[in-house]
Amino acid sequence: MSFSGSNWLAGQYFTSVDQLAPFAMPSVATSSFLLGITDNPSYERTQTVNVRGSGYNASEPVVITIRTQTTSTIVFSDSIFASSNGVVVDNWKIPVDSVIDNYVVTLAGSSTLKNPPDAQTFSVRAAMMSVVGINSIRSTYQRSETMKFSFQPVYPDGTFPTTGVALLTLASPIGNNVTLTATYDSLAQTFNASYTTSITNQTGIWTAILTGHAYSDAYGNTGPGVKVTNSPQLTPASLSISVSASTSIGVGQPLKFNATIAYPDGTMLQSGTAAGYLLYSGTPIVNDSFPMVFDTNLRLWIGTYTVRSSDTGGLWSLIVRASDSQSPANIGTATRAITVQNNPTASFSLYYFGLIAAIIGALLIAAFLVFKRRKVTSTRLKIDLDAVHSEAGRIESSEFFKSVKDQVRKEKEE
Repeated sequence: MSFSGSNWLAGQYFTSVDQLAPFAMPSVATSSFLLGITDNPSYERTQTVNVRGSGYNASEPVVITIRTQTTSTIVFSDSIFASSNGVVVDNWKIPVDSVIDNYVVTLAGSSTLKNPPDAQTFSVRAAMMSVVGINSIRSTYQRSETMKFSFQPVYPDGTFPTTGVALLTLASPIGNNVTLTATYDSLAQTFNASYTTSITNQTGIWTAILTGHAYSDAYGNTGPGVKVTNSPQLTPASLSISVSASTSIGVGQPLKFNATIAYPDGTMLQSGTAAGYLLYSGTPIVNDSFPMVFDTNLRLWIGTYTVRSSDTGGLWSLIVRASDSQSPANIGTATRAITVQNNPTASFSLYYFGLIAAIIGALLIAAFLVFKRRKVTSTRLKIDLDAVHSEAGRIESSEFFKSVKDQVRKEKEE
């Protein structure tokens, strides 16, 4: 049912229905409605109050005033001209820090007098901010790494807050909760919280929770309206291992090596189990293992292995493996190529070459001393020196001496 009538006076209107037949009965149904000046009776901070009035003269100046009901403090005042058909339209954006109260809006024309006047009450309450979700920089973390979470509250008008604090709850897989404080990051324009995991933390699903109203800005606006979560995975740490060792070793010689072993955050592994493995994948397959110990002064894991005479020469793999005592354990592996030489001739070291050189030098010195002591003639000295040089040349041209020089050259190149 509808009927025409004037709609330029604001206020509450009452309606009733009277029954006429089959017999008269007054007010068989009643109701009421409000003809308002604002588009809503209640608002949240940051929303916009839209004001509309009618029944004024064309181009008539109209003053619009909004004040608090409790203290009559004017928060908005504007003077505009009515349209050609006598309609006045204006709006007021509610500040984020406005007083929580009832407000009264009034319209007063310069020539039009209304009875009742254009006046209406509306309420302003704290803003309820929305949070779409919690972000995590990664979906999976290793022990000792730092979990980082962020979220972005949004005011009802779509703007972002830059003040306030939030409390996030981080729940571990075994039900232990950690409370994190999220603060504003002006660079990222988000609220951020972090948690540094330990090497003993339980692995599995961890859940960051922002409960309803857990965030509040500096003015008492809160959010979100419902709980939001993010659930990253925590896994055992992958230990990083850096191995320092000789790349070539001969049969019977000790292979000394060391390693730095660290967690993802850079903390050194100082207790646990570390071992070295020499693996030869040729024929026959060889896999020798030996323990490593931690040197507290050098802050290094030290290992030593002496290549056996029965070991096959060629390219071997030095594998270092480490783990701690956690459950499940944090583990790591590193590999380095090692050349094993089992050629007897090639196994001579620089020591033997020096010994031969010393022998030749001794011959030269002995000949010189003999010369001084006996005062031999220059002819005789020339003959003796020629003999020494001849002997030295014979030694130097021997296959043995050549193999030693080749070995020294190879060691220098390596």
